Amino acid sequence: MRLRNYSAALTVGATLFLMYGLSGCQPVSDTPAPAVSTPASPPAIGKTDTASPTKSGGPAASVDAVKDAVADALAVPNAPFPEGTHLENCTIDADIATLDFNSKFSALANLGESTESLAQKSLRAALSKFPSIQKMRVTVAGRPFDSQATDWNTPFPVRETAASSDKSSDSSAPDQRQ
Repeated sequence: MRLRNYSAALTVGATLFLMYGLSGCQPVSDTPAPAVSTPASPPAIGKTDTASPTKSGGPAASVDAVKDAVADALAVPNAPFPEGTHLENCTIDADIATLDFNSKFSALANLGESTESLAQKSLRAALSKFPSIQKMRVTVAGRPFDSQATDWNTPFPVRETAASSDKSSDSSAPDQRQ
């Protein structure tokens, strides 16, 4: 009688070991666990998907991220922008960001060419953080910004190219002709 109980206990123990011991305390199942899939949701209208890679290999720029970067540029102490300037709207179409500022931005045209140049460099620096943005355009209250120094409405590069930096260094170098 004792041998039968021992043999039964050994059988039960081996069965439990096979069921639970080899599978990390989970019962062994012949059917695979159902795959969980979540449908991909399309990106919101007017925004670029931040997770999708771009041709340059970096993430695409989202409208919200660009707005935040421009707001940070406007908030820098001693920023070259007129007081009260803020970004009203931003759109990203292909690789061009259009920044639409409130009417306070128009006062930049009266602050001099060097201040306007500093403002442009500040915006370029803010947008250069986004590899997918290659050019920018600036409007004021939905209309082209009227400036004597620069055509802000025609898209211009966000990053300096080697050719444009060579030209700027050539123009600042003293004339070497004899």
